Amino acid sequence: MRFLTTYLAVRQEDGALPGEALPLFEGLIWFLIAPVAIFVITWILVAVLETSEKKDKPAVKSDPLTTIE
Repeated sequence: MRFLTTYLAVRQEDGALPGEALPLFEGLIWFLIAPVAIFVITWILVAVLETSEKKDKPAVKSDPLTTIE
């Protein structure tokens, strides 16, 4: 039982200190530009794939009350 409580205990390093702070430019790159770029790239890929799927499908008239698109 002692092994289990020791294993589940929170382990902290003694005397651990935080590292150097990021410079302003690096912080902007990692926390602003990178997430926005990932979002924009994903959005563009989804938009391109969605438009290519719509071009491939023939237009079929269906009743909107009885079908799910």
